[in-house]
Amino acid sequence: MLKFKILICSLIIIFSCSICPAQVLNPEQEAQILRVEFNRLGSSGDPFERENILKQIISKYPNTDGAQLAYWNLADLYLNAFDEEKLNDAINILETFLKNYPDSEWRLNFELRLFEMYDNKNTRKAQLKQKILNERTINRKSLNCKSFDET
Repeated sequence: MLKFKILICSLIIIFSCSICPAQVLNPEQEAQILRVEFNRLGSSGDPFERENILKQIISKYPNTDGAQLAYWNLADLYLNAFDEEKLNDAINILETFLKNYPDSEWRLNFELRLFEMYDNKNTRKAQLKQKILNERTINRKSLNCKSFDET
């Protein structure tokens, strides 16, 4: 009789789990869970572990705001968290962002950051400067603003 009760209870548990599956998270929520883990580690956490979390967000959830923010955080990590600055890695991750998200609302911030990172002899710096200046001119015209020298 006891075995029968255990069997019935087991079947009830199995049946109830199949009726009410666990809540499915969307990619943005899953990326947010990893972001919480990244934040939990804080700036004093192992930079390699933090790098791994950011790379997971970028690779697993590329179409999320969390991935775009992870690119920025990864560049910060390369510049500030390792014993030896990883300037080339930071530049590469910012350039990859611009390639993958050309229409991002954060594109100009990434371009400005890259502009600051390149030395004056770099051709890419000259390209970014022209692009940023063109964007500024377009935005000023669309807002019908005057420049400081026009006042």
